[in-house]
Amino acid sequence: MNPEPTRLLLRLLDVGVEIRVCESGDRAASLLRACYEASLDDSPGHDLLRAELLEDDARFHTRVSDRPDHHETDVVAAVRALSHELLHAIMLRARELFYVHAGVVTVDEKAIVIPGLSRAGKSTLVLALLLSGARYLSDELLVFDPQKGRALPFLRSLKLRPVCLPSFPGAERLVVGEGEGTFLPSSRLRELGAPTPVEGDPARVGAVVIPSWASGAPTRLEPASRGKAFLALTSSALNFGTHRERSLSHLRSLVEDAECFHLSFSDPHDAARAVRKAVLAGDEDTGR
Repeated sequence: MNPEPTRLLLRLLDVGVEIRVCESGDRAASLLRACYEASLDDSPGHDLLRAELLEDDARFHTRVSDRPDHHETDVVAAVRALSHELLHAIMLRARELFYVHAGVVTVDEKAIVIPGLSRAGKSTLVLALLLSGARYLSDELLVFDPQKGRALPFLRSLKLRPVCLPSFPGAERLVVGEGEGTFLPSSRLRELGAPTPVEGDPARVGAVVIPSWASGAPTRLEPASRGKAFLALTSSALNFGTHRERSLSHLRSLVEDAECFHLSFSDPHDAARAVRKAVLAGDEDTGR
């Protein structure tokens, strides 16, 4: 007998989403609930973006509206594939927005954007900043509204690699999943000492911090040129082709009023203190 499907309803960037999960256990559904906890919505509206993850003969099949299907032998890989295709489907629905692979938090009502490739330390730094009092917009996606000049929340849970967990005592008992499917749900951030509420409001970009994590590296936060920040954001932009020449204008607007830094670090808490101090000092220097 086939198990009853689990139905998850979400709202992401004002796009209603329905995810159907049919599996012999509850592992995929549990991971997806943990990942999208803050975006669950019982009334996501009409014209839903539909996705499904189905198990058949120990294989997992994912399908998202108008996106390529995936076939995986591992449930974590299937959840990652579904999330990847869901993000791209949402980007197609909300084409007016500009997307960059970056962590984003707010400090003193200013968005701090942390662009970079995988393993640069984005999510680790985001979590350390949250525990220092920042508010959460995303750990991996800058969603920029060019019309309003604001970074918007994209509320998926933090995805942390297990190697990062020892830097945050108590986090190991709060995460859900394992390996590349390890999530720290937003509701559990408070148990680590994050502020309430955790989520931030849309905000203008006030700083761009280009991270570089290396084991044993001392914390060094140094000014970076706006050109360097522009290039870092450009290399991480996700829908450059959609906006074409306007992409350059969007990227310029992200850095033109921002303080820009390069950060090398190994201790995320020390790095978060340095970033907060620099951003708040910038407020004082400009009289804001």
